[in-house]
Amino acid sequence: MPIKVTIEVPGEGVILSETVNDNLQTSDIKTYDNQYEHQVWLIDNYDTFWAERQKTMLAASLKAVNALINDKCGYPKRTRSTEIYTVKKHKGHDYSDLIDAYTNVKSGYDLLFKDVDRKSAIAKIENGIELWEDALEESYPSENKERVNKKVTALLYANLAEAYMWINDFDSADNYLQKAKIGGVSKYKTFAKRLQGVLNGLKARYEANN
Repeated sequence: MPIKVTIEVPGEGVILSETVNDNLQTSDIKTYDNQYEHQVWLIDNYDTFWAERQKTMLAASLKAVNALINDKCGYPKRTRSTEIYTVKKHKGHDYSDLIDAYTNVKSGYDLLFKDVDRKSAIAKIENGIELWEDALEESYPSENKERVNKKVTALLYANLAEAYMWINDFDSADNYLQKAKIGGVSKYKTFAKRLQGVLNGLKARYEANN
């Protein structure tokens, strides 16, 4: 079960071209006292044996490919902390809705990698998104004493950009990201610039696999 591995880097050409598992491989099936016992075993197990053997060989081949790429090319390890911003108090205003949004979205982020379809995670993130967008309807950036003033508005833009990114709504994510960039609050402008690269990478991988 040979596999040809070719890696090409734009601007550099092919940097790896090798074949793994291109040799003859053998394995023992089982030892029997006589040919009759072997024939009986074949009747019951022939088809399933080869199917299982193929799965085992495929897994071994993919493991060999992974080891080859890691050995020859390496891979980067990166860590990133996901930030969720909220407001506890300002001028006596009630921000319990933003605290609820924070709680929902944090729970959703914690569940993102628990299952493939991410239904539970997305449901919680969407609950938080709804609360944040409701709060945006009160936005008065020009009035510092308002509940949703310039800083809180920019905070909401940043939170929504990240949240929409994780539920694969990249257009909405980019929309809020651009708003955070021009919102006039340096903290969230910096956040948006950092998030842009993450967003672009996730979008590219999503589109390549869907």
